[in-house]
Amino acid sequence: MARELKRLTDSEEGLPVEYVTEQKDADVVLLLNGCPHACREEEWARNSGNTPFISVQGERFMLKPVFEKELPRVVLMYLKKVKDSR
Repeated sequence: MARELKRLTDSEEGLPVEYVTEQKDADVVLLLNGCPHACREEEWARNSGNTPFISVQGERFMLKPVFEKELPRVVLMYLKKVKDSR
């Protein structure tokens, strides 16, 4: 999922995305949870302040069911929406 999303965002002009593994300032953060329990969200909420986040929870995106193969494109569309709203 992460590799395919990186490939898609790298090919999008005007959509600058920086991938990091440690916590740092960002416009929006993508949390990749391995299952629907979304443990990363709880950790993020405790440690991040008010930085908005996008969450993938297994085969769910922002709590809505999505086929796994569609997740990268769904996340990309959401990132574009976030960028356009700024």
